[in-house]
Order: sequence, then structure tokens, then C-alpha cells
Amino acid sequence: MKIWKDHSWAIVMLIFAGVVFMAVFLHYLIYFNGIFPDSDACINNDCNLDVFREKFSHIGDYFGGVLGAIFSFLSFIAVLVTYQSNKDASREQASLLKVQKFENTFFSILDQHNRLLDKIMAIDENGYSILTSIKRVFTGGIRKNSSNFLKESKDMLLTSQFIGQYFRVLYQVLKFIFFSFNPDGSYSNELTNEEKSYASLVRSFLTNDVYFLLAINCYCESDEDMFYSYKKLVERYSFLEHLRPNERDFIFGDIACYYEVNAFGDNQVLLNLKNKKS
Repeated sequence: MKIWKDHSWAIVMLIFAGVVFMAVFLHYLIYFNGIFPDSDACINNDCNLDVFREKFSHIGDYFGGVLGAIFSFLSFIAVLVTYQSNKDASREQASLLKVQKFENTFFSILDQHNRLLDKIMAIDENGYSILTSIKRVFTGGIRKNSSNFLKESKDMLLTSQFIGQYFRVLYQVLKFIFFSFNPDGSYSNELTNEEKSYASLVRSFLTNDVYFLLAINCYCESDEDMFYSYKKLVERYSFLEHLRPNERDFIFGDIACYYEVNAFGDNQVLLNLKNKKS
């Protein structure tokens, strides 16, 4: 079946050429009353060899004139088909090279991301990582009287050198995925399964503490904020879908209100919090 599929055009042309040859041959027999002289005349020794030779000369002229033109046309078609096949093969090769180049870059920056993630998740002598130590500052209602808890939390978060470096690399990974599949930079483009699969792979390395601090990190006061595109990527790829909120902590209600629903994916807890706050 594969051979037939790969060479179907050649097989069709061979069949067509055979049919054309038979049609021309039969037409010749009918039009010129056959190739050979009358058999009864030859039996009676009345076989005219000059006529016989003349008929064979007609064969060469007829087939050369008619079939020559037909086979020349078929040869031209074969050249066109071969050219198109080579063009399709070149296009496929270019597409494979593009995918390979994308994946080489993607996995390179993903590796950098994972090394930084390991660094902020490393446990110190007190039994805490950089990640959990910073998260403890923002939970437990420590700053419950704040009029804009998310903004003040973000201001505090930006003072952490390691966390800031990690989130910058995470942004580069997501931005690279986005612009590779959306060269026009439009966030309204449909999210394809292939694009989503790469973003989901990145998301699979994150922990609940990272989701929580990411939600704070991407807070913006307006769409002019430098973190606005970061927020749009978090929403596009549903990066807060696996955030496990503590409903007794008011900050999760603020997070639920701030982000669009697609940021939470199928996270019913955050979706319910958003509906309650609406």
C-alpha cells in the first residue's frame, strides 16, 4: 500500500500510456484495414509485397506522429509531477528543521528554568527553601488591613533577587512558546493543541508555592504595566489551574477576582471564589 501511495502518479501514467497505445493501435487497424495483407490473396500467390511494405511504413509514420506527441506530453507531465514532489519534500524538510530548531531552543531555556527552580526550592539548614520562606510572608493574613494587598505583596516580592530571576526566566520560556506559534503577537489567536502541550510541559515542573507567587508576581495596575504581557500568558496557558487555595486566606479571593477565568482552567475552587466576589 505504501508503494502504491508513493508512486500512484507513475502507475496512473503507465496505465494511461498503455490505454492510449492500445487505442491508437486499434484505430490504425480499423483505419488502414490491418497491418498484414489479405491472407486469401497470399494463399493464391497474389500477395503484393510492395503493399505489405507500404503498410509497415505507414505504421512508423503513424505511431511516430501520433504516439510521439502523446508521449512527449506525458513526459512533460512527469517532469511537472517530479518537480512538485521535490517541492513538497523540500517544504516538509524545511518544516522539520523549523521544529527541530524550536525544540533545541525550547529545551535549552527549559533546562535553565529547571536549574533555577531547583535553586529556589533547595532546603536550607532551617528546613525551609527560598520559595517557602517568601510565601510565608504573604499568607496568614499578616497584612489584612492593606487596601491593595496584591500590589504591596508584589512590591515585596520584587525585592527577592532569586525569585525575580526565576520569574524572568519563566517569562522568557512562555514568551518563546507564544511568539513561535503566534508571530503576529495577538493574544486573541486560538490556542492550538501543540502550543498548549509545550506550555503544559513547563507548567508540570511548577509547585503550588510557585503558582501562588506567580499570581502575585504578575499583578498589574494597568495594561501599560511591563508585567501585563506576563499576565496574559498566565491566563492564556491556564497557569493557575493547579493552584490549591486556602479559602480562609483572603488573598486567594483577590487573586480570583484579578485574573480572567481562563487563568484557572478547571479549578472549581478559584472559579467559585471569583463568582462569590463578582
